[in-house]
Amino acid sequence: MSCATRPTPPCPCVPADPERSASGAGGTRPTGQFQGHDYRNFDVLADLRPVPGSPWFLVTKVDTDEILAEARYRAGMITLLVLMGILLAAAATAIAYRRGRSVSIAICT
Repeated sequence: MSCATRPTPPCPCVPADPERSASGAGGTRPTGQFQGHDYRNFDVLADLRPVPGSPWFLVTKVDTDEILAEARYRAGMITLLVLMGILLAAAATAIAYRRGRSVSIAICT
């Protein structure tokens, strides 16, 4: 089989849907920040800016999971602290209630 007749595999770097990819947005979207998919089909947050004096655009992108990792961590810590506060308040209320009952029983008898 010669090189000319062999089927070539599709290029892995070309997105299946250039309209929704971060790197294919140069001609189809206005400049600025947007959310899309990269060539790996991962959700990304991207910023698209024209390069002055040329027809080129520069795309900077970061995975959404990478950006939101710190927010998720902080949300988990806040949730944990709130739950611990609720449990502490419930324990303090239960202790105060039991002490109040024992004092009132001692006074009544």
